[in-house]
Amino acid sequence: MFCSQCGSQVRDGDAFCTRCGNRINQARPMNQQPVNAPPPINQSFQYQQQPTTSQSGRYAQSQPTERVIWVFRTDRKYSMFKMTPCHIVFMEDKVVLAYVTQALQKAESDKVSRELKESNTGFFKGSAAMMKFWSDYYKKYYTMGSAAILAEDPTNVILPNHQIAQVLFKGFYESASSGDSSPTVTQGKLEFEMTNGETIKFTHRQSADKSIQETLTRLFGGRLKYKR
Repeated sequence: MFCSQCGSQVRDGDAFCTRCGNRINQARPMNQQPVNAPPPINQSFQYQQQPTTSQSGRYAQSQPTERVIWVFRTDRKYSMFKMTPCHIVFMEDKVVLAYVTQALQKAESDKVSRELKESNTGFFKGSAAMMKFWSDYYKKYYTMGSAAILAEDPTNVILPNHQIAQVLFKGFYESASSGDSSPTVTQGKLEFEMTNGETIKFTHRQSADKSIQETLTRLFGGRLKYKR
């Protein structure tokens, strides 16, 4: 998906363009579960069985050695002006941070562009295919083990659950603003306070959801602070 004002690529589910601030008009059907929400708690352990599509078009069953409970798309916040897109991969006993660095974005986009060119895909279909590729990019982590994720980029890291002292989740919130047409937006927050005193901060655009609370409570118990 691309911003209608500046043309920058925006992620599926984003309410605003991160470059120019333009509002992204997206309508989600009522009662549809948010894209970033984890599966219901009684289905959490089925994700390691998700099939992947081979080049022949048939489904090949992956055999990961670690359970992936939830993949959450966020932005790692280093400062007010420095952020990096990040997929947080929640596993049974660890959290894996998979960063979408500029180098990775370029390499992946170039690869898809070459494939589209080789298949003689037209501009409009090619643009739609590129948008879908990035919209679905997070899904691949459901079939990857931690070693494969670490090998993807040297900045990716593992946070063992026992080294996480506290987890803060606060939902994204948007409300109508009085006086002008712009809504009031409260960015969602996710923070890991580590046992060594470091706090790793993320922002997100996911509203508070019961399935998220249940999943994080199951993984972190009393260490979770959940705010709507």
